[in-house]
Amino acid sequence: MSTSTIEMSKLTISISPNHFKMKHLVMIPCPSISPHNSLRSRGFTLVELLVVISIIGLLAGLAIPAISSGMNKAKESTKISNLRGIYQACMLWSSENDGQVVPAIGPPITSGGTGVGWNTFLATNTLGLQNRSKTPRNKDIFVDPFFKGYNPNQSWISGYAMNTRPMLPNDKQLIGFYGTNNEMKMLALTDANKRAFIIDTDGTYSFDPIKIQTANVFCTNRHDGGLGMVMMYDGHVEKLNMDQAFLSANDPSKR
Repeated sequence: MSTSTIEMSKLTISISPNHFKMKHLVMIPCPSISPHNSLRSRGFTLVELLVVISIIGLLAGLAIPAISSGMNKAKESTKISNLRGIYQACMLWSSENDGQVVPAIGPPITSGGTGVGWNTFLATNTLGLQNRSKTPRNKDIFVDPFFKGYNPNQSWISGYAMNTRPMLPNDKQLIGFYGTNNEMKMLALTDANKRAFIIDTDGTYSFDPIKIQTANVFCTNRHDGGLGMVMMYDGHVEKLNMDQAFLSANDPSKR
């Protein structure tokens, strides 16, 4: 018998009578190579890779602002919580001192020392925090989370400033501020829900309401594109622009 040739999917098998008998022939199929298999094995083209990179970049561009916004909201929540803690410390000191308004400059902490800022004064006298310069920033409620210029060695400058003339426009006296010993009762304050108590600031720890529009006194670049946080004498917090803050500090009855 002559040699037979069988072609299956371009695979040629020669069958010789010397090796096989036809009745024992088993045909083994050979998988064909389809265009689909060819495409799957060739990988990405440059165009496809660029498209994938572009999609990833687009998704990142959408996600980053959302993440940033979420982080800002979290910092705002922390800040408001801190301000409420400050207000509670103020009220605690006031209740122990015949209802007085907390002075912008407190008495010396040590014998023979100089007066200290209201924040260090409150931290020491109401919270038992003896050395704020050694307190981690994120554990110090007197530091504004948005304030970028904080220096632990100058802890009295912490992004917040206290009102030194809380009775404007009726009384222009400075309250407990460098050489003055004027006292003010919390109950004597009018328009407490509109009167600025503590404001965002960049370079001071107390402010004269008359000068609130001076550079670096009231900071309006930390919140919602042109607003600063203000805590009122009743303890609630608002975000105000410069004009609103001026009225809140100088003549809150007009707000």
